[in-house]
Amino acid sequence: MDHKEFATFLAKLKENKISNKKFGDFVDYNPTTICLYASGKIPVPKVLAEAVRGLQFKEQIGIDLRNIIK
Repeated sequence: MDHKEFATFLAKLKENKISNKKFGDFVDYNPTTICLYASGKIPVPKVLAEAVRGLQFKEQIGIDLRNIIK
């Protein structure tokens, strides 16, 4: 997963009123680090990329991510 795809996912989360802080807490990463991954300054770790793919799949099948990421 590259930083552009990750940034697009974060933008979708913001549309659903899920902040980088909430997402960072959910995946156990610092919100500042999440921003560094989105900007491409640090590559997105494979573990985080897999977590994002799982959340993208859940979103595609209609599960509201706000119920998962609290």
